Amino acid sequence: MHLFSWIFCIVSFSVLRVSISYHVMCVYTNWAQYRAEPAKFNPDHIDPLLCTHIMYAYAKLQGHQLSPVEWNDKALYKSVAGLKARNPGLKTILAVGGWGMGSKDFSLMAAYRSTRRAFVDSAIKFLRVHDFDGLAIDWQYPTIRGGRKQDKKTFTLLLKELREEFNRESNETKNARLLLVVGAAVDRSTVEDGYEVDLISKEVDFINVMAYDFHGPWENKTGHPSPLFARNSEREGNRLQNVDESLKYWVMKGAEPTKLLVGISLYSRSFTLANPNNHGYSARTKSAGTSGMYTKTDGLLASYEMCDQYPDAKRVWNGASLVPYWISGNQWIAGEDAESLRNKVNWLRLSKYGGLTVWSLDMDDFNGQLCGKGYYPLLNAIKERLEGPKQVWTTPNPPPRTTEMMSTMLSSMLLIDEMTSTTESLATTKATRAVVKEIKKVLNSSSLFKETITKIGITNTTSTPQLRISAKNTGELTERPGTKATIASIENKDFIKPWLENRNTNITNENSVKNETATESIQRKVTVKRSLQSPLPSVTKAVLRWFDLRDLGFGFVY
Repeated sequence: MHLFSWIFCIVSFSVLRVSISYHVMCVYTNWAQYRAEPAKFNPDHIDPLLCTHIMYAYAKLQGHQLSPVEWNDKALYKSVAGLKARNPGLKTILAVGGWGMGSKDFSLMAAYRSTRRAFVDSAIKFLRVHDFDGLAIDWQYPTIRGGRKQDKKTFTLLLKELREEFNRESNETKNARLLLVVGAAVDRSTVEDGYEVDLISKEVDFINVMAYDFHGPWENKTGHPSPLFARNSEREGNRLQNVDESLKYWVMKGAEPTKLLVGISLYSRSFTLANPNNHGYSARTKSAGTSGMYTKTDGLLASYEMCDQYPDAKRVWNGASLVPYWISGNQWIAGEDAESLRNKVNWLRLSKYGGLTVWSLDMDDFNGQLCGKGYYPLLNAIKERLEGPKQVWTTPNPPPRTTEMMSTMLSSMLLIDEMTSTTESLATTKATRAVVKEIKKVLNSSSLFKETITKIGITNTTSTPQLRISAKNTGELTERPGTKATIASIENKDFIKPWLENRNTNITNENSVKNETATESIQRKVTVKRSLQSPLPSVTKAVLRWFDLRDLGFGFVY
């Protein structure tokens, strides 16, 4: 069972005591200047208040040294640097590489210490002359596409030497240290063959995981380029081709989560269906989709081209992967919209990654002329959710909430992961009983659930407590720790509101921890080991997390 789009809960950062910021690295592409109006894009169109970093794409390697690509790059560098006058906290990053450059030039430069040194020295000088605050190495990808087997090790050496020289230069000049960023793959075999992840993570400030283009028209069948989770119908290896699994893999390989920036694309992938009557996922296609009026690339549409060219396209939402696609005649189009982006931000905040890299500024309706939703509608949707106003957020068109649907949703509620040792089972049981008591209160506050639930409780027949729910017409529903259960929450605000009001009162009390009961003390100290199998914590795990982090002012927010 996977997520429904209309049921989502998050543990959000409370504004009462702490303020947590996220990095939003917005990509500026130097070729967007050549598009026809109103899609022509230059630095004057950038709103520096929507981003924490601007990444300028791309520079190239020439003789193992940084070099501009476009005839007017140096003038554009100056314009991008000038944005810092409007946002003094803004950082600008120069990216070198990209898909078009491939791997060969990187591989040759990184192969020897002397050529690496030539690059490092030229990079520092180039970045300082053009007022950049850092460098992004977008090597796509070590060991392949013109690369060599030894790239995996020489890439690490390159990053290590860059970091060392950035540190040295900063110490000598007293300038702020230059930032170091890498662009990284999501394909598991590419990650395994090309990166010493744990070593890379130590050297860089950010790892931009390009979590998009999982699927596209090159596969000759329909598929979403950036699903957050797997669809229910996907099996085996296909269940790993999504944003959540890809980021978890980077963490498993040794990356520091707070250094991971989740790549988000503001373009869609389009397909031409072989049979317009067969338009679901994995439907056969005969070619890439029709090119956009402005981007002029088969199989790709900027978000504003979707609005402009397909205003009447039928939208289809998948409640498991939390992304939409659209159908218009024989055109099948898949990408992001405001709802899917809000879901990704909710997930990001719970997962504790460092932020987002948005590809790219010119793909949003930056001037508000084609979608009729204001300027930068997608980037603004991201910003609003990252800032986290404390209000109930729901999807615009939730499906009917039937008894059967509610029972199915409840059956996916996973109580708690396996504990690190069985000696914790007693404390865990006590904590669990208190948590279930709270769940009962909240469930009973909703007449909708009174119609569905007949019994809720816990059992301890194994070393780890389990949650058991009995619901009408479904018998007893049980989920054991370690299964692929997912988050369970309710679109209905009445489910969360009483709980919120009660708990927020406690959060505002500075002495709440000192005055806590013995049971609350146990709950707060229970350590929940996050399951690698479930994409998000369940309601009850979120409750345990709340107790564990309430000293910092964390609250339970829907």
